[in-house]
Amino acid sequence: SSAGSVFARRKQFVLALDGPGIPQDPWAYPLTWSRQNLIAVACGHDVYHQNLDTRHIAHLCTLSRASMGRIRALAFTDEGQQESLCLGTSTGHVHTYDAHTTTQVRAWPDDDWRGVGAIAWRGREFCVGRMGGDISWFDLRVSDPVRTLPAHRADIYGLQWSSDGRHLLSSDNRGTV
Repeated sequence: SSAGSVFARRKQFVLALDGPGIPQDPWAYPLTWSRQNLIAVACGHDVYHQNLDTRHIAHLCTLSRASMGRIRALAFTDEGQQESLCLGTSTGHVHTYDAHTTTQVRAWPDDDWRGVGAIAWRGREFCVGRMGGDISWFDLRVSDPVRTLPAHRADIYGLQWSSDGRHLLSSDNRGTV
């Protein structure tokens, strides 16, 4: 059935989660939902995830230093059984974690402090939309960013791959798509 009819029939929410420390920033999107029915939420400098099938809650990570900034974006990979989670911060740090083992896979600092506004996965690769308009391309298999593309003249807050993975859609805070 359509989402509209489901919402019309439901008189109240199904599940409520407490999320202390979620940023008041209207451009921050510190939550994500995986294909394996895990949700992750950033609460301050911590990320928690819950398996909605079992209701099990786990602490995924804590940003170790305040200089890493606030968590601005979270995204689970879209690839099969692998449950990798990427987070991006207001100071440009990018981290990936294995959600099942709660171990960090990779971390990429950003020396230019270009904050992260959006994350979009494509298999083992993902792109990060940055403040200032650049898009950084990462691959879990390599330790350095693959490429950085100048894309916009404003801060990027939206990224999405096409269903065939050939095209990347981006949008900025000035309304350019």
